[in-house]
Amino acid sequence: MARMLVVWLLVACFVAVPAYAQQSAGTQADRTQEAAKAAQDSKPEQERKLSLEERVELLEKKLKASKVGDSGVLKRLRVNFELELEWLYAQRDRVVPARRGQLDKFTIEVDARFSEHVSLVAQGRFEADEAWVKTAYAELDNLPCGQRLRFGLDGRIFKPTRRTESYPLVGSAFWRTHDFGISYRIKVPDGDSHAYMKAAVANGLTLDSRKPGEQEQYYLVSDKKPDALASLGENEEYSLALGARCAGGKKQWLDVSLFGLVSRLDDSDAAFLNLHINPVDPKLGTAERGDSKWRRGGALSARCADFFFQGMYILARDSDLFREGYYVQPSYRLPLRRGWLRSVEVLLRAGHLRMQMDKSTAQPMSWDRDELTIGALLEIRKGVTVKMEYTAYDEDPGKGEKQVKNNEFLFQLEFKF
Repeated sequence: MARMLVVWLLVACFVAVPAYAQQSAGTQADRTQEAAKAAQDSKPEQERKLSLEERVELLEKKLKASKVGDSGVLKRLRVNFELELEWLYAQRDRVVPARRGQLDKFTIEVDARFSEHVSLVAQGRFEADEAWVKTAYAELDNLPCGQRLRFGLDGRIFKPTRRTESYPLVGSAFWRTHDFGISYRIKVPDGDSHAYMKAAVANGLTLDSRKPGEQEQYYLVSDKKPDALASLGENEEYSLALGARCAGGKKQWLDVSLFGLVSRLDDSDAAFLNLHINPVDPKLGTAERGDSKWRRGGALSARCADFFFQGMYILARDSDLFREGYYVQPSYRLPLRRGWLRSVEVLLRAGHLRMQMDKSTAQPMSWDRDELTIGALLEIRKGVTVKMEYTAYDEDPGKGEKQVKNNEFLFQLEFKF
């Protein structure tokens, strides 16, 4: 009987052990599978294939983890880049025309919002041989009646938007350079249609020479930054602009404004006029520090569906030298949204700049000038644009003198991202 009991115990162990082993193996496999799944779930989310919504959610989590979002440091941070590569063909009068490719500019713009009302904008510009800060200002906005206060380096309050790579003549002469100051804007009522006022006080720009196009030749008189820091603030500028905007939607509006700027000549202004301008026309007399200096004019821009118009007139005085200029610029944008082309915009600009003084072949800054620009802007996709512009310049070197040849064609590839 004892032997039989031992035999049955051995048989039971023989049967139970494999079953237990099999059950243990299954349990171990389940545990291994669960561990593998847990390990897979524990992998960084960026290593798995994520949908667009998951990627956005992941990015938001990372922003919060890095204490950028609602942590009190920054409410919003945007960084924009712009790269412009171009090919230039330019006449150089009796010299062989210039044909060259070049890096026009590479810019980095930071737009940081600290709260609902406080933000900071700064733009650094890099070219092939130099770099500088073009824009840098703190802004207080989102206030009642569309009020906005800016303090820092910014453009003049009557500077318009620009679609072409080339500047109109009055742009190169009067509003191409930014200046450091404080500006204020108010809109009444605060809606799509409103009247507005802009006012600014700035360090002040000084008279200097500037090329009208891409070529280092046939310079015109322009408002630029003083060469020496010691001259900053010696000819403060006070600007005012009054205007009205009538809007029937985002694609139908009219904006009209009148503006003025007053200042005084500093030593640099007087020296420039006495060296370069007054010898050509002695009737202008000798310029002196403190002489009258002002700019006044009007601007108009309008949009109706895909048609856009822009124009400006400016009259300027520097001591006894008077300058006046204008430009008109109609354009039409044809949306395509098919194939490789998103839209095509054709543009025409006609401008004039008159120097109210005698002319001299030896001094191009005394010449009257006309310009005619024909352009085509091909939007390949959002942020990628091909610009083709041809500008014909027509100068008046003086009575009986032959006109110079300095027309330019520009092909540019522009990336914004």
